Amino acid sequence: VSQTYSVLNPSLGLSHLLSNNRTLFFNFSTSYETPALSELSANPSGTEGFNLMLEPSRSINYEVGWKSLSVHSRFEANLFFINSSNEILPYELEVFPGRSFYRNTGATERYGLEVSGNYNWKAWRLNASFTQARYRFNAPDDAPSTLEGKSLPGIPNTQVFVQLEYSTPS
Repeated sequence: VSQTYSVLNPSLGLSHLLSNNRTLFFNFSTSYETPALSELSANPSGTEGFNLMLEPSRSINYEVGWKSLSVHSRFEANLFFINSSNEILPYELEVFPGRSFYRNTGATERYGLEVSGNYNWKAWRLNASFTQARYRFNAPDDAPSTLEGKSLPGIPNTQVFVQLEYSTPS
């Protein structure tokens, strides 16, 4: 038994230069994620071989944002919206306690704001980013209705990153 995946993923990006160092941009893309080998090899039927019931997840992605560049700094802010189908999530069976299996669980919506930037001063560099988002199940087709409107597990709604670097010539 074999499984073949093929897909065309179009994308389109538009940028508009507002001034010498400021740009407004828009991106549209689609994505396709095949199940990982660990997800395929967890076969809930108890037989050897892959779980060929898993379908790839697909997404449509929209992003609009603004960038500013200068000699010492870079700043970017964007809004995003991702609509996906066939999300792959783990579950357990009573006959195999402690073992994870995977299934497609319907549609999700992911939307939010991302802000990032960096500043360079002599040998120092400061990098920072902030994301505030919602990641939710949206009208799952083949999943329990109790998932609708619930957050995706394992993905925090708020993420913050700060890094300070010091570089020497040696």
